[in-house]
Amino acid sequence: MSTMTTNKKKLNESGVLGQWSNGFYVELAYGMLFVSLMLVTGKQLTINVLAIPALVLFLVVRVTEYFVTRDEKKILLNGLL
Repeated sequence: MSTMTTNKKKLNESGVLGQWSNGFYVELAYGMLFVSLMLVTGKQLTINVLAIPALVLFLVVRVTEYFVTRDEKKILLNGLL
């Protein structure tokens, strides 16, 4: 594998602010589904209606992800000792 290929692979694995989290993907999917449903039903689309639930979903997923990975790290460390 050439140096150019490995550099490109490293660039594709991380975003501008680092690696994307599961919370980001959930928020993105929620936003796309919500906007499309609001357009189909013809209801009013506002930032408050979109942003607050998206933020709550992001935080819930990130906190859950934190606790799950924290427990996995403890199990791995205990297993190695």
